[in-house]
This record gives sequence, C-alpha cells and structure tokens, in this order.
Amino acid sequence: MNKSKNGFTLIELLVVIAIIGILATTLAPKLREQLAKGKDAKVIAALGAGRTAINVISFEKMVNADTNSITITYDEFRDRLDKKNREIFKEDDGDIWVGGSRKDPKTDPDSPIKYNMNLTLSHKYKNDEQGEKSFNKTTPMEIDDDEALLFLSPRAIPNGYVYSIEGKKWIDY
Repeated sequence: MNKSKNGFTLIELLVVIAIIGILATTLAPKLREQLAKGKDAKVIAALGAGRTAINVISFEKMVNADTNSITITYDEFRDRLDKKNREIFKEDDGDIWVGGSRKDPKTDPDSPIKYNMNLTLSHKYKNDEQGEKSFNKTTPMEIDDDEALLFLSPRAIPNGYVYSIEGKKWIDY
C-alpha cells in the first residue's frame, strides 16, 4: 500500500520558520541603515536646492535693490523650491527630519544610530562673528554681505549625536 505525501511535516515547517527568523534578525538592522542613508541623501540634495534658491533670490534682490542689505523671508525661499524639496523643509519652523545620526565614528565607532533626528535650517554670513542663526517663518535671512551660507545643524545636540550615518558632521553639509 502506497501512501501519498501531500504536505510538509511539522519539523520541516519549523526549520523554515527558524531560518526566516534568523535572516530577518540579521538583515533588518542593515535594511534600516540603508533606508536612513537614502533619507539623508534626500535631505542633503534638498539643502543643495535650497542654497541655489537662496542664491537666485539674493541675486534678483541685489540687482533691484538700492541698498547693500537685503532680507529673504522663509516664504520666498520655499516658493522657489520644487514640490518635493518644499515638503522636506517644513512649513513653519525650518525643521528637517533626517534618517539618522550618530556620535563621532572615530572616537566612538560602536555608538548606536539614533533615528528620526531633527535638524534645523540655519544660516550665517561669510564674516559673521555671531555664528549660526535660525532660518524659519519668523526669522528671515538678512544679507548685508555678498554671501550667505545655508547649512544644517542639530535642533538640540542630543548627547553628541551630530554626525550623519556616513560619519560627516551635519553642520559640514
């Protein structure tokens, strides 16, 4: 009498589930890190578009202005961005959510990555001694020099997490 085998045994199913579980636990952190890198790259590209927008606005205003000092509002800045970049720079506060941040990879190479870090859009002038200034709906950018720098800085430095996933300081982008 021949019995036909029409399915899997319980042991076979448990082995497959165990293998899938092992793969999931080893691959999930890498997948999460790659997703964070992608989000960070998007933010860095948007920063480049923002810098271009600031240059275009300042050039137009300098050509049409009577004085050396011009003011750029956050609304003017956002209006110059395309739809995707406009979504990255939040409506009111200039905040940007990045994929992740870490401590200095040279001094603390095993530091965990903190996800959903909040950066803020800031600016400073070429020869400004006052340092960075916030750039948002309530704080316009005032340019009385020939150049304004636009950069990312942590909203509040959370225990030294000021580096991107790639290991570069956010303020250096």
